[in-house]
Amino acid sequence: VEFNLRQPSSDFINIMALSFASPMPIESLDYKPDSPEFRKNFISSGPYKIERYLANQSITLIRNESWDPESDPIRRAYVDRIDVVLGSDEGPVQKQMEAGTADLAWDTGVPVSDLHRLRSLKDPGLTIEPDASVNYLVMNFREPALSNRDVREAINVAIDKTAIVKIMGGPTVATPMNRILPPEIIGGELPVDSPFVTEEDKGDPDLARSMLADAGISGLTLKMPYGNAGKAPSIAQAIQQDLGDAGIEVELIPTLTNLFYTSYLFVPEADWDIAVPTWLPDWYGNAGRTFFVPLLDGRTCGANSANFGCYDNRTINGLIDQALEAPTA
Repeated sequence: VEFNLRQPSSDFINIMALSFASPMPIESLDYKPDSPEFRKNFISSGPYKIERYLANQSITLIRNESWDPESDPIRRAYVDRIDVVLGSDEGPVQKQMEAGTADLAWDTGVPVSDLHRLRSLKDPGLTIEPDASVNYLVMNFREPALSNRDVREAINVAIDKTAIVKIMGGPTVATPMNRILPPEIIGGELPVDSPFVTEEDKGDPDLARSMLADAGISGLTLKMPYGNAGKAPSIAQAIQQDLGDAGIEVELIPTLTNLFYTSYLFVPEADWDIAVPTWLPDWYGNAGRTFFVPLLDGRTCGANSANFGCYDNRTINGLIDQALEAPTA
């Protein structure tokens, strides 16, 4: 297979190493991508195929009799069956992992209490490594209140990031970043002076309140959806407290974790103002395409976009184009 690119792409090899670059049979085009029909009739090109899929409940994978290991030197089929359970909270997941009734946790964290316990036991199976994932506050630019720069600046100043670090498990597993790119991505190692950094990252609600008063803003209420599992409720409550101290009332909207994105962040017409999603790159190093671009390219704004708040800046969009077309990292 020969690829002819329309422009330079310094991260093309990284893109081709992702799972979606696997070949798919032409029959896959019979269904709208990621529709219920597509999921029900998914055709596998690997060692496993889907035997059963229940949306938001479970996925069962069994061996794919059409897969030829001689033609695939990369993947292996070490087990006969894989049962994926969807929608579990981190507490039950951790208990199952330690009891041996589950083998792998995906998209959940270790509960803080268990993290402290495992560290105190000096468990040799526990390692803590950076993964470049970030929890960040996104603001919905479609809402009139947040189209006001003064409001956005006050929100930045008000929040106590050290309190959120404690919720996440402490400074050994989390740290305030005060920037967009994490250090595992090229550009993330460069020094950045954020105008919203408060002393020791503890926030300054009084300063935020005075900023709002100087701008003539009062009586502000914001709606904040959050997933009702894991650490998300505690983070939402901490932000509600901080913004409340700054004079901004926050209405918390609990939702099922799997509906947090599909009913709110991915839906342009959904009624929300602020939220705390999680994002991480698809690879490390030259990964701005998978981190900065989806979150901040205004031309991607719309249904199912990762630019949840519809941030759109013409200058930033132009810089994104320059970066993506650059011949080197």
